[in-house]
Amino acid sequence: MGCLKLNIENSTLLRLFNGGNWVVSKKDENLYRYGFNGQEKDDEVKGEGNSLDFGARIYDARVARFLSLDNYASKQSGVSPYSFASNMPISAVDINGDSTFLILYGSGQQATGYLAGTLGDSGYESALARKTAIENSADFDKTVDEVMIVYTPTESDAVNSMNQKYISGAIKHIDIYSHGSNVGINFGGPVVSGAKWPEDDDQDGRMLSSSDQSRNSTNKGENEMLNIDDSNFGSGAKIYLWSCYSGGAIIGSMNTNARAQNYSPAQGLADVTGAIVYASFNSGMQFKTDASGNNIYDGTMIRDKDVKSQKTNMTEYKPGNRATDTSPNKVVIGGGLW
Repeated sequence: MGCLKLNIENSTLLRLFNGGNWVVSKKDENLYRYGFNGQEKDDEVKGEGNSLDFGARIYDARVARFLSLDNYASKQSGVSPYSFASNMPISAVDINGDSTFLILYGSGQQATGYLAGTLGDSGYESALARKTAIENSADFDKTVDEVMIVYTPTESDAVNSMNQKYISGAIKHIDIYSHGSNVGINFGGPVVSGAKWPEDDDQDGRMLSSSDQSRNSTNKGENEMLNIDDSNFGSGAKIYLWSCYSGGAIIGSMNTNARAQNYSPAQGLADVTGAIVYASFNSGMQFKTDASGNNIYDGTMIRDKDVKSQKTNMTEYKPGNRATDTSPNKVVIGGGLW
């Protein structure tokens, strides 16, 4: 099959393709102890170069298989739990399968010109409640998964947090608590010396945009969602937008259900990240309340139209999906983590 000749510390190594095994001359075997995928060899188990330690599991290079079940086999039911990298060792790597649950909350400001309530504080209270709910859910493995709460007052903070490579693995789940509109997710902007964001030319610094004008733009300054690294998201990732109208609003040129949904921040985020996004369509959102009218911070919110029922209902946006006037995106009744 061919080989690659390398010179390392004046030693000659030959890499032969044999189930991913490195073949090293007896002369140099003590100088290089790593094998396939850069994993350390354990020659005491099954002979020279036949057993590789991947941390979570032991790999047998002779048969190109792991010797134990994938701890996360249930997440990929269509793939053999003994296979390596979905049987694509040239183009893929095998990760531990750990997951990151990300919770973002904005500053509480709505626009550059004024302050708007205390959404920042309320967002943080919701984030804490959501963290507890996630950690107690069946989807969360306390031994390897991690919930990260991040304060994101600007679009850059939000994008950077989504692009961060987390030790706990790919992003499986994101909650975003912020203001919103039919053209973007409004993180509010940073509070400067206890006051408001100063009026300047960077008024869009608080807004992760995906508007009618910017959605089809390839300019990352106009469509900031293009700056998000989709490779950082795991298969089947979900994003929950706890903000007003982020699923679109019937207003102005967005004069039909389909047009409003297709050009919404929720659909833009689904297209860019490959995640399924849940958001409020054509409605504001508010916190649940108790009998006395006090806010309930349980990590979820309700649409304005659901105040009476106090039930969480959101519209679902799938990557690449395009709603039509006769077949708009479906409303999903809250369940599970909701």
